[in-house]
Amino acid sequence: MATPETFWRLGGKLTGHPEEGSLSTGYRKFKSYFGTTPVVCVAAWDNFDSARPPKSEQKHLLWAWLHLKQYCTEHSGRIASFVWACGGLPCGEWSDLRLARHAFVFGLQEGEKAIADRGYRDYHYFEIPNGQNDAKKK
Repeated sequence: MATPETFWRLGGKLTGHPEEGSLSTGYRKFKSYFGTTPVVCVAAWDNFDSARPPKSEQKHLLWAWLHLKQYCTEHSGRIASFVWACGGLPCGEWSDLRLARHAFVFGLQEGEKAIADRGYRDYHYFEIPNGQNDAKKK
């Protein structure tokens, strides 16, 4: 069963952040690399349960988030070189919102939505777990 703690530990290994390190730095690094939070990773993992390949592991979802983001806003040489080698734009040249608007959303099928954090306010293309209610509260 997926838990936020599982994704937190796996993400820490990929970002090079030690488990005993600062929580705020670790959280910022996690979002910087994967564009989302461990809680959203759990929601995605659970929602894709029937569509995942039988031998898929939770680290594969983190790799997918990393590829979708195509760059990171802070990096260690190990991951930044890997992402840049796979294409995309130089680190920091485009924000994740701009990448989403100009590239990612055109790959979605009619009626399909991606899971995102609260920075993506276009509810036509993005599903924001626990974030949709923000607009109703205001």
